[in-house]
Amino acid sequence: MAVYKACENRADDRDLLLEATLCNVNWVEERFTRDDVLTNPYFRHYYDPWQESDFGYVAENSNGEAIGVVWLRFFTADDPGFGFVDEATPELSIWVAEVSAAGIGGQLLDAAIRAARSKDSGASASAWKRQPRADSMNAPGLHGRVGV
Repeated sequence: MAVYKACENRADDRDLLLEATLCNVNWVEERFTRDDVLTNPYFRHYYDPWQESDFGYVAENSNGEAIGVVWLRFFTADDPGFGFVDEATPELSIWVAEVSAAGIGGQLLDAAIRAARSKDSGASASAWKRQPRADSMNAPGLHGRVGV
């Protein structure tokens, strides 16, 4: 698995972040469509527009296909994300394509945490109190390891 830095120069990053956002908002059950994510400003600002201060990483399989992504976006008080803390703290989003014991989510999260620390930044995230799919994966252990 290769992990590379996501940047605005990659034409496919926007579409990947859109699809990851769609999966994330439908985590518990399907409630929103692709059109909802495209048109609802509360969802749209998670993937568009990419700002110079935003950062993240994409995990690819051996075929070069994206199998996971983590990204951190800076929001304003006028346009906050669901996990907004303040304008100096980016909000972290993460998505992994399939349940895996390969540690893809952990590798992505570790890369994001290292990058945030290198920028002297923390990170925030929002999560459902109980995420049913997470119970069957390694997410509880991962969340505990990183303190969320």
